[in-house]
Amino acid sequence: MNHNQSSKQNQRISRISESTLVIGTDRACGNSSGLHKGKTTISKRGRCRLRALLFRAALTMVAKNPEFRALHLYFTTRRDNPLKKKQSIIAICNKLIRVLFELGRKQKNYDASKVLGPHREAQLQAAA
Repeated sequence: MNHNQSSKQNQRISRISESTLVIGTDRACGNSSGLHKGKTTISKRGRCRLRALLFRAALTMVAKNPEFRALHLYFTTRRDNPLKKKQSIIAICNKLIRVLFELGRKQKNYDASKVLGPHREAQLQAAA
């Protein structure tokens, strides 16, 4: 892929939802009737190496970053609809995509207080 094609692809991703589609961490919509009683999976239609890199980065964020660690703990131990560990890591991947996308779009530095937001912080406080 030459530089011209690469810049066109980077320009096309203008929304966060498009970035999850490119990576393939969005939910698979095989049966959208609402009556399906099976497991939900990620689509895996995106770039597999980028998805693997993002998964490893999310594992590191859960291990080293207190905000992402608290979010992972909340996802796996919440009373209503607790996630399995790998499902939680995929949710962390999507959160990491959103954080990186906003940092790049707004050209700002990482601010740990803004990662969770007031709504999620209230949920974490209620769960503790």
